[in-house]
Amino acid sequence: MSSPSESNNLLPADLSEHPGYSRVFQPDTLTFGLITPIEGYGHSPSPTMENHVAIAKAVDKLGFTAI
Repeated sequence: MSSPSESNNLLPADLSEHPGYSRVFQPDTLTFGLITPIEGYGHSPSPTMENHVAIAKAVDKLGFTAI
């Protein structure tokens, strides 16, 4: 795996120092993230957002790159 400074050389100048972007998008590396809302809401027009903080903390603890 390349170092952050090596990875940043491959990014556009305005993104090379952005910590979130450089953490998620790395050359030759597969990262995993989730899109919010995390819960499904197939039977309502919007999610309830219940337990969202707890779910986000669990996802972070599992090592996902981004939420």
